[in-house]
Amino acid sequence: MRLFRSQHLGTHIRSTVIFLALVLGYFLLRAVPPVGKIFRSAEHGLVVVGTSAGNMMSRVLTSPESTAAQLATCTERLQTVTARESTLRQDLRDVTELEQLLGYVRTNSISAVAARITNRTLPEAGTVTIDRGTVSGIVRGNAVVVGDGQLFGTVIATSENTATVRLVQERASKVPAAIIGTTRTIGLVEGQSGSVLHMEYIPSDATIAEGDVVVTSGLDGGLPPNIVIGLVTSIVHNDTAPFLEALIEPLYDPREWTNVLVRTL
Repeated sequence: MRLFRSQHLGTHIRSTVIFLALVLGYFLLRAVPPVGKIFRSAEHGLVVVGTSAGNMMSRVLTSPESTAAQLATCTERLQTVTARESTLRQDLRDVTELEQLLGYVRTNSISAVAARITNRTLPEAGTVTIDRGTVSGIVRGNAVVVGDGQLFGTVIATSENTATVRLVQERASKVPAAIIGTTRTIGLVEGQSGSVLHMEYIPSDATIAEGDVVVTSGLDGGLPPNIVIGLVTSIVHNDTAPFLEALIEPLYDPREWTNVLVRTL
């Protein structure tokens, strides 16, 4: 029995000594800079792992009110991004339109004023308001063009800093025009309050065809000649009438344009 107790006590003492040696060695190793750094990094990693797990659990156990707030924040951010994207798209359209208008001015050496549409009557798009007026040299009767020189409309009213433009598609619009085919054939283009224009008073013996280009004739002394109006899409024959009629399709959609050019001469 005494021998057993001595062995047990010896084992206990050895275990205690080993434990103390390990503890002492641990603190001694921490005191050595290179090794201590390794230990401290390991400890920090354990703390970080524990903290990350705690944060994850916190997010999982988030209250409905907090989730709703986060959703509202995400929705607000999405709306902001969408608005910025829309602004960038409009800026890109502006650049494209202005480049086309500038090219038209340079090619034709004309006097003109660039303007921006600020208001329009939709969906019929009968008239629009632009942000330039008499201060910029704009007067009633000026031709307004878009793109590389297609007729958009005519100025019908002005103020110092704005002007009202009647679109060529508007029913009250009447423009002396000419069809450029094998010969130059004159007529009158009228608006139909839609996308297609109507050309009247075409001589019955005129040689015209679908696809012919229609331009302003300049015969009324108002609009300059040779501004493109559109293309002939259909010809109406009437054996009992002294004139032909034709349907004309403009080369643009007036609803898609924001920047225009007012020809001042």
